[in-house]
Amino acid sequence: MIKKFISWLKSVFVSEKEQTLEDKISYLSSTRRMEHASKSAYQELQRQGCFSGAAPDGNEIEIRTECMQLDLSLTDFYYKKISKQITDAKTNINKLSADVSIKLVGLSPSAAEAEIIASLAQKKLVLNSLYKHFKDTEQNLQIFKGANGINRDPEMPDSDKASIIIMGVFIVFEAIANMLFLRQGASTPTALLIAVVAAVLNISISAYLGTIYRWINHHDSLKKSKGYMAVVAAFLFVVFLNSFVAFARIKIAEEGDASIVNTPFLVESLFLYLVGLTLGSYAFIKGYKLDDPYPGYGSLHRTWLAATEDFNSEASEARQTATVIPENMDRKIQSEIDSIKYANDQATEALDRTNKDLNEWSSHREVLDNAFQGVVSAYRSVAESHLINKGRKVPSYFSTPAKLENNKLLEATKLEFSEVGKKIFECANHRKQNLEKLNNARTSLMDWRAKNLNNLISAHLPE
Repeated sequence: MIKKFISWLKSVFVSEKEQTLEDKISYLSSTRRMEHASKSAYQELQRQGCFSGAAPDGNEIEIRTECMQLDLSLTDFYYKKISKQITDAKTNINKLSADVSIKLVGLSPSAAEAEIIASLAQKKLVLNSLYKHFKDTEQNLQIFKGANGINRDPEMPDSDKASIIIMGVFIVFEAIANMLFLRQGASTPTALLIAVVAAVLNISISAYLGTIYRWINHHDSLKKSKGYMAVVAAFLFVVFLNSFVAFARIKIAEEGDASIVNTPFLVESLFLYLVGLTLGSYAFIKGYKLDDPYPGYGSLHRTWLAATEDFNSEASEARQTATVIPENMDRKIQSEIDSIKYANDQATEALDRTNKDLNEWSSHREVLDNAFQGVVSAYRSVAESHLINKGRKVPSYFSTPAKLENNKLLEATKLEFSEVGKKIFECANHRKQNLEKLNNARTSLMDWRAKNLNNLISAHLPE
């Protein structure tokens, strides 16, 4: 009673490790199981009328049931595992058996040529328009250079952004100087307005007149006069504007307090007057250097450069798009080659695993069959010995060997495995032919690309 209670406690509070199929088969083959069978035989011999029937008793049926359940578990475990592996092998064999000729139709040199021509045709309208604009600007530039006797490349102008920033700094600096220039006598808003307007006019108009001054370099003597007129106008404007601001300052100061118009005041006025002249003159020079000294040459050359860049960029993009087409085809062929090799490896690996599992299944079943015979033999031998000693007849079924029936599913799986093995062997030659076709197609495509691609693209691009 105490032992049963302890056993129950263990079953409730102690989680036993789940036995594997190998553990169960090992137990069935163990001495402990044999001893248990012998013990069951001794217990059966204590009953009246034991071993008197023509069919196996309950103990032997229990042994057979135990073995059959293990056999079913083995079958379920290995069949599920092997079925998936055989299905994988068949799927990959079907890939190996498929003919690649149809896939290669769109991966040939002729297909690449047709796709490249179609790709370039889509960009033809834009390319022709850009090319025409490029040639027109080039022709205009050549005509201009010929008409004006220019044999040199244009001088690179100063950076537009840098020039604008410098002139902006000049305007701020002169505005501050003008504020100081006008601080006596004038109200702050009036001084600020005059200072800013004067600075903007001094710098901007001087710079603009500097751009007109480039006409002094023109080959036509009549048009050169525009340049001389610009420098005279700039001189007069800068002198007049800064003189006006200086006299305005003196006038405002006198109206406010005549005593402040003294020698230091006049020296300061002269200094700020010279600052205005200097900044105006520098802005004039800066405007002159914003572009090539010859009037119109710089802007015409920049127009040609922009048209050239636009056409080259579009042509380069079209060429790159066309160049990628055979490369993509080559990648598809290589991918197909890799796919065939992978399918072959996967099919072979699946069959290797299947063969291993089939051998394990058969081996386990053989061990199970031997264990079944051993346990039944242990049970019958004890009973047979005591029945003979008592002069009783041994049951006739004792002479029938205890043996598991043939596993039809195992045999069918072995047959299916054999057939799949034959198929992969039969498609080996087909696989080899497919790989040869793919490699030949790849070689042909690469040879065509090396020999014809650049000429084909050039023939369909405007030059």
